[in-house]
Amino acid sequence: MRLSKTDIEEIMQCMFGLENGSARAMAEQLAKKFKVDVSRIYHYSKGVRPKRKKRKDRGAVKSIGKAELDKLLVYTIKHDFSAMHLAEVAEANGIKINPGTYNRILREIRLSRKDLKKNLKPWQSFEAKYPNLMHQIDSTVAQQFYLDDDGSIGYEAPWERYKNKPGNKKPRLNLVSIVDDNSRVLFARFTLGNHTSAWMDTLYRFWSPKETPAFPAYGICKLLYSDNDSVIKSGRFKRAMEKLGVTIISHEVGNSRAKGKVERAFRILQEFEKVTKVKKFKTLDEANEALFDFLIGKNSIIHSAIKEAPFARWMNIDSEKLRNTPSEKIFNILHLESTQRLVHGDLSIKMFGKDFYLPRRVPFINYVAKKIEVCWYPRQETQIFVIIEDKEHEILWAEKPMLGVGQAPMAIEAELPDHLIKRQEIEEMETPDWKLTGFYAEKYGKQWINKKGKEFDESRITGNTPIKRLQTKFWLTLKLQSQYLIETPPTLDEAAFIDGIFAGKEKLEEKYLEDIINRLRNGDMDIPRRQAM
Repeated sequence: MRLSKTDIEEIMQCMFGLENGSARAMAEQLAKKFKVDVSRIYHYSKGVRPKRKKRKDRGAVKSIGKAELDKLLVYTIKHDFSAMHLAEVAEANGIKINPGTYNRILREIRLSRKDLKKNLKPWQSFEAKYPNLMHQIDSTVAQQFYLDDDGSIGYEAPWERYKNKPGNKKPRLNLVSIVDDNSRVLFARFTLGNHTSAWMDTLYRFWSPKETPAFPAYGICKLLYSDNDSVIKSGRFKRAMEKLGVTIISHEVGNSRAKGKVERAFRILQEFEKVTKVKKFKTLDEANEALFDFLIGKNSIIHSAIKEAPFARWMNIDSEKLRNTPSEKIFNILHLESTQRLVHGDLSIKMFGKDFYLPRRVPFINYVAKKIEVCWYPRQETQIFVIIEDKEHEILWAEKPMLGVGQAPMAIEAELPDHLIKRQEIEEMETPDWKLTGFYAEKYGKQWINKKGKEFDESRITGNTPIKRLQTKFWLTLKLQSQYLIETPPTLDEAAFIDGIFAGKEKLEEKYLEDIINRLRNGDMDIPRRQAM
């Protein structure tokens, strides 16, 4: 119903100066009189009613105090933690804040992280039909993280590290990442160098069953997708994948978005890398253990693309499509190529008719006149890897120290704005002593039911070690129970039958035991039963 000018003037006179409950009561009477909605009355009287006062604490953070907020800002400004990662860390240390609220605070105080934008080409997304059909793999160099002389993980600011930097020749950490294309299950490890041994070791750890049920994903894939990395093109890696029944696929040059899932994984893992700036890991293994705990958390929460947890989606895999890895000893035959070489007094090693010089520092100087293990790429005669104290070090041919001169920028005195003064204050504060690792598995980890896959046919691989699998009574008992050929637990007759097969031996060949199982299943053999009294 359309109101006349006289009606509108009457509404404005009746509503003049009213607020809160009085305004509501009068608006309902007028709405009933003129047969309109209450919102129409408020609309016409908007200019004659007092405006609502803004709260004094509008926009303030009510869940945490200033001191707690400053602690959060330390990790954002000094260590570049994202709001999502920082919210989880803060919760583990007794502070609760929503990531969206924290991002809003950063925008208001002009301390938010930069969001780099790039022009991207159109692309077509794709997804594997089922888990373990295709895995994406890639690696990146964490230039600011290195392995120190005492075996601990050291940190060096990015602006202090550049190519051919003189002095510091400590091995840099490399991050190898693998993503299951269907379930988005993510796995990664820190390694020393980007080479075949590092990739093969990471693949074996991902493809093998884990000791904890909190990480249920395992199994060899059919397709391995990557860019044209030197490892993918190496003869050793190609031969190993062929023996394992894995087809290698690489995308075209300049189309990095083709493997966007593993590239996105690097952004997630780079958040964890920042932990090493704050927490000192004593060994590389300790850093990988903390990373594994972090991955349990990331794979147990809802993924934005598939709307379910990656582990939950992976559990839908068909057992017929779940392929087990061969034994570790057989797996190593596929890619290990090494030899022993003597370290001379000038720390040189003779390889390919060339002299490779080890760095003049501990622990290398302790191995003069001793033999060490040396690995190398096939047909690559300018780069070797030496194994010293269970650590791998990259050595380049004719490696010589380079001299360089640095120049400090000229200091400029100027009056800083308030938000930069605040940033400087935060940078000077001490980092809060918070628990950064070890809580992801406790918070997100679940006891997944183990999936049983198909045993790998090790006859595909030939090596120096003969293949002969032996199994125990316990293995035979579980096999018979899984096929409902004996009771659980076994009866006295069934236990005596199993004891008779082994005849005092601890282990028998698996092929012989499998033959007995097949005969029992087909009815060609019966378990002897004692006559009833």
